[in-house]
Amino acid sequence: MMPFGTGGNFPTQSNNVRGPAGYRPLFAGPGVPATTATKVRTFEMPRALDDVTSKKAHRIDWKLFGSSGPKPTDVSQGALPNCPLAALLGAMANTSSGRKRIQDLVTEHSDAAVTNLAGVADQLTEQGSNNIASTRYFTVNLGKSIEVSDVFYTNDADSGWSLLYMQAPDSGTPVLWACVIEKAYAVMLGGYPKLDKMSLNTVWKVVMGTDPNGFAVTEKTDLERIRKAATNATNVPTVAASRDDKSIEKL
Repeated sequence: MMPFGTGGNFPTQSNNVRGPAGYRPLFAGPGVPATTATKVRTFEMPRALDDVTSKKAHRIDWKLFGSSGPKPTDVSQGALPNCPLAALLGAMANTSSGRKRIQDLVTEHSDAAVTNLAGVADQLTEQGSNNIASTRYFTVNLGKSIEVSDVFYTNDADSGWSLLYMQAPDSGTPVLWACVIEKAYAVMLGGYPKLDKMSLNTVWKVVMGTDPNGFAVTEKTDLERIRKAATNATNVPTVAASRDDKSIEKL
């Protein structure tokens, strides 16, 4: 069928023809009909912390991984009280088995995506549009597949802004994998505020897919067992956590 009658032109990219809502035409070249349409994926932004920090949302164009793969310096906690997740990701990036696990967890997909900010507009400062377009999205395996876009919360600076939550400021060229895992966890739980009450044992099982196989350190713990765990930390993701204040007071 000729779209504009006999002798008409097929729609091309230069015609700026729009397909059905939520779809984008794919073109093989000038004068070639748009025979395929791909649905644009829409993502809802998980809610941020309800604090006094002024926020905006931006698409972040960092690469997912650096040329040498995940590194411990790719992880910096940011303004969320989620030490267990940041500590575990850093420990994983410190070992070959952990790095492989990280790369198996996160997959980047090239496709049209839109992040809808309407549900969090009350948390944002002078954001403007409620939609941010992207050309990629990610899937993260946290026991189930979680899809997230490359849009993240930042401070409200007009330029030179930085991420509010998980970051990678010390790695030279920042990469996004730790931020993506954190965001996927927030989506799974129902918002970033839900990340502030996670135990390391729970986070370990979700991210690693196994029980942590840890042990308590008390004044009666065999020092050789502690030394062995510390030595193995270069081969097996390992996290040491201090006791809370009440436990320390009882000693």
